[in-house]
Amino acid sequence: MKRNVQTSMPRSGAIVIFRPELIEFGGEERVILALSRKLHELKTTHSVVCYFDKIDLASFAELPLEVHQPLPKRNAFGKAIALRRCLDFLRAENSPVPVLFSIQSACHAGMLVRTPYHLWIPDTYSLLSESFSNARLFRSPVR
Repeated sequence: MKRNVQTSMPRSGAIVIFRPELIEFGGEERVILALSRKLHELKTTHSVVCYFDKIDLASFAELPLEVHQPLPKRNAFGKAIALRRCLDFLRAENSPVPVLFSIQSACHAGMLVRTPYHLWIPDTYSLLSESFSNARLFRSPVR
């Protein structure tokens, strides 16, 4: 697929999936593409916003995918400012509440963001220590 990277903001009314940095193709990126496929099925306008797309995420997509990059300064504060501007823009455009992926998104949103957002932190149980991972709470019951 043709690369479709844009430094502009997403279209008004688009559902935004935000992933701070796309550095390598892995599990979270697969989830984002699956979500994009479902949104295409529902004929819902959507796009991905990330600070930097080093992998060309759109090239992995089966269907057209817009990827927007605000290209902030490469420090936490610069990234938080870029995220705030993006979310403020989406709110002003009456776009749906965006979905932010990852702990880095949560940190940057917590620094400066004052608009609503959804947060998806995948695989949180694997971030816990071995003793917590093996706790009954995190295991599926065996039948």
